Amino acid sequence: MASQNYIRSTGDHCVHVRHFSESNFMIPLLRANDMLIDGQNIDMIHKFKVDLCKSFDMKDLVHAKHILGMQIIHNWECEKFWLS
Repeated sequence: MASQNYIRSTGDHCVHVRHFSESNFMIPLLRANDMLIDGQNIDMIHKFKVDLCKSFDMKDLVHAKHILGMQIIHNWECEKFWLS
């Protein structure tokens, strides 16, 4: 992640952040064999996933429903999500 200019969080070493501009960032959260990616630009997220697939055997589950034993609930109309 460091070679791609992602900065590791001091609060949680599984969280990395990369700022592309003042209002555009991406946050991959890496835990064991799970990854959750957040960001404002879906095209950049897609490119990031394509690049990762070149180096790692992985599958894209698109919208996460579970991570680390927590259920993720989406409300697309309100653009919000909750963790159980």
